[in-house]
Amino acid sequence: MSSLPRPSKKTGTVPPARLVEEGLNILERDRQVPGKFSAACSCVCSSVCSSGCSGAKNDPLSEARAKNRYHGEGRSKRDMGRHFQFDDGGRLAAGYRGKAGDCVVRAIAIATGRSYQYIYDLVNSAAINERTGKRKRGKSNARTGVYKTSIKRVMKSLGWVWTPTMQIGSGCTVHLRGDELPAGRLVVSVSKHLTAVIDGVIHDTHDCSRRGTRCVYGYWQPGERGPARSVAKDPPSKKQGWAPRRRKTFLEWLFG
Repeated sequence: MSSLPRPSKKTGTVPPARLVEEGLNILERDRQVPGKFSAACSCVCSSVCSSGCSGAKNDPLSEARAKNRYHGEGRSKRDMGRHFQFDDGGRLAAGYRGKAGDCVVRAIAIATGRSYQYIYDLVNSAAINERTGKRKRGKSNARTGVYKTSIKRVMKSLGWVWTPTMQIGSGCTVHLRGDELPAGRLVVSVSKHLTAVIDGVIHDTHDCSRRGTRCVYGYWQPGERGPARSVAKDPPSKKQGWAPRRRKTFLEWLFG
């Protein structure tokens, strides 16, 4: 009968590597004994039941990996390309260099097919109408980040429609993966990021799906009416068309 390795005198424990190696050796020797395992089993596994070995077919880990094949472990580069494709949206071709928080410009440029510079200028022009306050000191910028109000203005000016996928208290219902998103060109909103998805394939500078577990807040898709004429501005005031009264001159006040 084989015995497990003795613990170390310094630490009082057995190193995990020695335990694994000795355990595999014991299973390999016991497998060679007739009647010890089922004859139909040809694998050495760690879980043994009364009827023999559980086998690879009934292994829950193997079943889980097969079920989550889309984002499972052990994928090749060819499988990675099926759900993700590197795309900078034309930033390098437009002459921009260095790192930047331009995910909004990149995602919109990729999904709409417009040039990077056009979307860049469109976002900055929409940010002019933003208001600042105590909690919001700065304005949106195409290079450093864009607030939701400006994103909404730009997407509506392009004729795109917003579809929410998460409500307050609803929890995560849609994940960033091709089999849970509709086909076509989408601008998907996730936590602190905006990415483009075309027919289930993520077009971005990195795979932001978190192995298919990242929640989707909503997505923009092309509308039926098409793009608007210009960037949408603030809603018109109730007093639109009203002009302030002109102050009277001294003579008008004296003789009028």
